[in-house]
Amino acid sequence: MESPSPDSSPDVTGSDIDPSHMLASSEPHPMVIDNICTVSPDWLIKLRLMIVDIRLNISNQLQNAIENSNDSATAVPYYKDIPDLGLREEGTLYRLSPKAFHPNHPHYNGHEVVPFLHERVGYKVGQHNDDEHTALIDGSGWEWVSRKLYLHHREYHIAGIYHLKYQNRWADMNSQGRAHCFERAQSSRYVAMALEAFQKTLFRKGRSNVGSVNATHLQWYHIAKSLAVQPSYVVQGSGCVNDEEPRWKICERATKGFDLHRFVWADNYQNEPNQKEAWPMTDLIFAFIHYTYELSGDRTLIANLVCDESGKLSNLTCYDRYKIPYHSRHSHDMEDAVHTAFTRFVNQHVCNEICEHLGSVYLK
Repeated sequence: MESPSPDSSPDVTGSDIDPSHMLASSEPHPMVIDNICTVSPDWLIKLRLMIVDIRLNISNQLQNAIENSNDSATAVPYYKDIPDLGLREEGTLYRLSPKAFHPNHPHYNGHEVVPFLHERVGYKVGQHNDDEHTALIDGSGWEWVSRKLYLHHREYHIAGIYHLKYQNRWADMNSQGRAHCFERAQSSRYVAMALEAFQKTLFRKGRSNVGSVNATHLQWYHIAKSLAVQPSYVVQGSGCVNDEEPRWKICERATKGFDLHRFVWADNYQNEPNQKEAWPMTDLIFAFIHYTYELSGDRTLIANLVCDESGKLSNLTCYDRYKIPYHSRHSHDMEDAVHTAFTRFVNQHVCNEICEHLGSVYLK
């Protein structure tokens, strides 16, 4: 009987292999794949060892090339990429929650318990702002320091360029300026709420009693919508660059406009710009301050306000007629300053068409 030719032999499949026979044999059992080639486990082991040897040879050659190279540009130590912490400070950023209008408490309250978020952040402090910009922070007479700051943050709308503001005298206080910073942040928070109410009131009064639109009133509303309060936060540094700086500082979003004007400050509550036609928001700002005064029941006064050419409001300070700021609660000078501010506002404010349109009461 003739043996079958190789071409006529049946295909070997996994079911044709007896596992018990393979386990019983001490010799490596070849595996036949489609009658084309036979792969031995010993050969696979040798292949793996060859690959390992090749990798080791390549690694050794690269190491020798780096050590023997005279070109320093090709031999960069691994520690060169570690960031220099001296160029970046760290601290905690405090963000107050937005204020909602409450008809029973429409006034500014510096002693209010305000919810806030706090988070660790990194930032880089840059050069000092010019003297003209620093002088606009307020008119209290105290010497301020203002520097540019870039804030690193995971949220893109918070990261960016800010102005870091503080007074060197805070470094000598036990509070390190904590109360001063939060007072400023709370003032910005209140003004943002009042500005939104002001804009809504202008919109409601933009139509006459019969429903027709008044072009002038509509224009006032659109200009008012361009006004916005710059975000103001508080930052507590983990450590100070020098002992002359306080631990707590004001962190206010930088204005984009090149031209700045202080419409309100301690000695002047009707400080109009020289070229009023270049500042279309002038009458609106003075009407807004009057509106806020009446909204609070004659109890809240915006005592400092700076605006840039694009309508961004900054350097805001609010006074409560019946409560002295917490940071100066024992100061008779501050008590006199608050009383004087309310008196000057009533005497200096000049009502305009927008005040009349909103129904504000003439102050004198």
